[in-house]
Amino acid sequence: MNLMPLMDRRGNVTAWADPTSGWVSDRMGNVFALVWFAGVFNRTGAQVGWWYGDHIRDRYGRVVLFGPGTKIEGINVPRPKKIPPPPKLHLPSGHPVLKWLPTPSVKKHQWADLRSLHDGLGRLRAWAAKAASSQEKSLVARFDMVKTIALVGQINMRSRLNALMALGVDAPGRELRWQEITSLRGPRHSSCLGQRDRAGKCSGRGQRPEP
Repeated sequence: MNLMPLMDRRGNVTAWADPTSGWVSDRMGNVFALVWFAGVFNRTGAQVGWWYGDHIRDRYGRVVLFGPGTKIEGINVPRPKKIPPPPKLHLPSGHPVLKWLPTPSVKKHQWADLRSLHDGLGRLRAWAAKAASSQEKSLVARFDMVKTIALVGQINMRSRLNALMALGVDAPGRELRWQEITSLRGPRHSSCLGQRDRAGKCSGRGQRPEP
């Protein structure tokens, strides 16, 4: 089997193409793409790029791989580095149903990584990651809502207790003495408008008499 090495933007051999079957494999011999006429397809049959006789472009027109002796207009093609021995290909038993793109993209004077030929799998992983992120955000939002509801419940309970204390009545309905209400309210809500002595007794104007 006479395999053709395919190099990336750095001149490293990252893939091998079988001119007989059209399959393209990685350095370990595992096929990941199929060249069929002018199209490049993944294992499921989705078109991921275009074949131009001596190099592969992705579906967006960027150069991904090139063969020996390739010259590409507008692209600085690196000198290939040492070519390793070709692997033994693990060929599939048949071809997938091919799903062609309408037309080739405009050729761009740009390079693309090999993973651009796996964009179908990449989109699936991106969708899964996005779904997981959305689910996590939803759980966080629900947790925040539960905390907010609990906090509002506490505030409502405190408001009711403050209202009861303002009326001088506790939960069972017993009237509270003025000292109990002011002690529950704390110094901030004290009814003393004057000064207090060391014992805490209010003196001066503004002291409210006990009922």
